Parts: sequence; C-alpha cells; structure tokens
Amino acid sequence: MRQEIQQFISRFQRRELNSNVQKVLYTFLATEQEWLPLSKFRVANAGSRVRDLRKEGFEVQCKTASELGKRGDIFYYRLARTGLSVPRIREIFG
Repeated sequence: MRQEIQQFISRFQRRELNSNVQKVLYTFLATEQEWLPLSKFRVANAGSRVRDLRKEGFEVQCKTASELGKRGDIFYYRLARTGLSVPRIREIFG
C-alpha cells in the first residue's frame, strides 16, 4: 500500500498544490521521518490544517518533544498509516 501511495503523490509538486491542507498531507506522505514538527509543513496556521485533516477522518497523533526524547518546547505530529489508501488520499487532492 505504501508504494501505491508514493506513486500517487509522485504526480504532484508541492508548489502546485492549491490548498494548505493538501500541502500538509503531502508533507506527511512524502517524508521519511515519522514525527514532524509544525515548522516542517511550511504553511500558515499548520496546526489548523492538521485539525482539518482530522476532521476529514485522518488519524493524526501528537506528542511533545520531551515525550519523544527531544529538547525544546514544541509539538510533533505523525500521520497514522493505518487505514490510508489512495482513494482516501484522492479525496483531499481532488
């Protein structure tokens, strides 16, 4: 399934995406890192866009830096890979 998702998102360029929700989902799917700080998303109000993904039914988990054994006072986010499919992702990318 992971390979099918990678093939699907490889058709897109981040700069060509229209909405910030698409950019956040793209960042989650395109990265090799499991946990991402909000600064990685490079969109305005990234926390709100993560919340929008949750409203769409995607499971997004959140932990503090200290919970992950890192320093700093920031939150990290992870998109749960269970239940991901190309049709679900296509709903966001249109």
